[in-house]
Amino acid sequence: MCHHATCTNLLCFDLAADDFLAGIPATKVQHYAMEARSLNAARMLELKPRKRYTLAVALVRQQIAQCLDDLAEMLIKKLRRVHRRAHEEFQQALLRRQNVTDQLVDTFHRLLLVWQEEMTGGQKLAAIGALLNPQAGALLEQCQTHAALAHHNHLPFLWSLFQPHRSALFAVIEEVGLIAPGGDKSLEQAVAFLQRHWRSRQEWLAAAGGEGLDLSWIPDRWWKLVTGRDSRTREVCRVSRRSFELCVFTRLAEGLKSGDLVIVGSDKFSDYSDQFVTDEEYRATASQYCEQAGLPTHRDSFVGQLRERLVATASAVDAAFPENEHFRIENSEPVLRRLERRSLPENFQLVEDCANRSSLKSRR
Repeated sequence: MCHHATCTNLLCFDLAADDFLAGIPATKVQHYAMEARSLNAARMLELKPRKRYTLAVALVRQQIAQCLDDLAEMLIKKLRRVHRRAHEEFQQALLRRQNVTDQLVDTFHRLLLVWQEEMTGGQKLAAIGALLNPQAGALLEQCQTHAALAHHNHLPFLWSLFQPHRSALFAVIEEVGLIAPGGDKSLEQAVAFLQRHWRSRQEWLAAAGGEGLDLSWIPDRWWKLVTGRDSRTREVCRVSRRSFELCVFTRLAEGLKSGDLVIVGSDKFSDYSDQFVTDEEYRATASQYCEQAGLPTHRDSFVGQLRERLVATASAVDAAFPENEHFRIENSEPVLRRLERRSLPENFQLVEDCANRSSLKSRR
C-alpha cells in the first residue's frame, strides 16, 4: 500500500494537481471524481479536453486521498490492536505474578547470602557475577514486568507486540505528510527525530544539544518509561529509544482520531479548517445565505429556533418510543438495532446508466 501511495503521489506531483484544484470546493472535487469514475475511456475521449483533464485530475486526487486515508486507518488499527493485546498480556501476567515474585525474592536471597560470606571484595564480586551473569537479561525483564504490574501499567508489554510492525509503521509516516494544524509543533519534531534515528539500535538516544527536542507533549504515564525520571523536568538529556517510539506512535494514532494531527492530501484526515470561509466572505454572504436557507440572521433568534426544533424532535421521539422496534433501553443505556440493508430495486442499474448518459449529453 505504501508503494501504491508513492506512485500515486508522484503522479499527482507531475500533474501539479494541487495547483489545478486550488480554490475549488472539496464537494465539487468529489463530484468531478465521481463523474470521472462513472465514465469509461471511450466516453472520456468524447468530452472536451478541458473537462476531460479536469475530471482526470480530480479522480487522481481522490484516489490519492483514499490511499492516504487507508494508510492512516492502518496505523490507527495497528496501534489499537497492539495496545489491546498488551493489555491482555498484562492481565495474564497478573495471574502469573506470584511465580515471578518468588523467583526475584529467591535471587535476592542468594545475593544476600553471598554478601554475608566472609570473603574479600573481589571474591564477593566474582560470586555475585557468577550468580547474575547467566540470568541478568531474564531478571531485568522480570523486574520490569513486576514494576509494571505494581503500577497497573500495560505499556512495558507493548514492545514485543509493536516490533513486528515497526518497519511498516515507519514506512507509513515516511509516506504521509503529518502536520499539526495549531502552533504546537512538538509532536512533528518528535516524528522527525524518530525518522532520523529509526535505524539506531542504541538503548538510549541523546535528546539534548542540537536536537532541540520538546518533550512537553508526553503524557505522565509515559514519562518515566521514556526519560527514566520520576519527576518532569525541563532539561532531559536522553530518551529510551523503544519507549519513545511507542509513545510517539501512540500519540500519532490518538492525534489522527482527534484531529490534532492532519495528513496533507487526505480526505478523512485532512484539516477541516481549510474549508472554512474567510471572515470577509462570511460578513458579505451570511445574510443572503440565511435568507435563502430560511434561517434567522440574528444569533439569538437562530439559537432559539434550534432549541425549539430540539424540543419538538425530542417530544416526537419520546411519543414514538413505545412503537419503535429499532430502539430500546437496556441497563439505563440506549441501544439502537442495526437496520437491515435494503436490496436495490429491479432495473436500478439500467435507470442509473440512462441517467448518466442523459447527464453527459446535456453537458456537452
